[in-house]
Amino acid sequence: MLVAMRELIKNGLLRNLYNHWCDCRSSHVVPFRSSIDLTRIPDVFSHLAIFEFIPQEETYVCRLAGDIVQKTYKKSLAGKNIDEIFSNEISALLSSYFDTVRNHTSVASGKAVSLDEKRVELILLPLANVEGEIVQILSAQVCDYDIEQTAFDFAADDFIFRSFECRNIED
Repeated sequence: MLVAMRELIKNGLLRNLYNHWCDCRSSHVVPFRSSIDLTRIPDVFSHLAIFEFIPQEETYVCRLAGDIVQKTYKKSLAGKNIDEIFSNEISALLSSYFDTVRNHTSVASGKAVSLDEKRVELILLPLANVEGEIVQILSAQVCDYDIEQTAFDFAADDFIFRSFECRNIED
């Protein structure tokens, strides 16, 4: 499954992240958050965000967001839950993908295209705590448009996830 997923990831930065994530797995199904060494993938860091599941609130909170991610959304994301970052439609959609990655030990990768042809390629990777529970989602995105000129504040109906794959790691 992991080799097949690698072939779906077209962007070189995202593929580098995926390869690093695979290397960090060691003998585990999912790598520990502490295993991810961002100094080994410095070109990817600004494209990253880490979201943590908060079971008491049934939501995800952004724990880390790189510069490009924050510029894309035109705000500081760390410490905010996804409902504070995204519209209701996008928040619900992302929560469903995050839940799939977390609950089904999956990796997700794909492209989203807006009605005006802005493209975003993204990847969602599960991260485990020391007990082996998947509690965080490592996400990365690469946009094909000038983030300085465009706010990422579209409605879900205006943005279509195309060729978005969620694959179970253990298959």
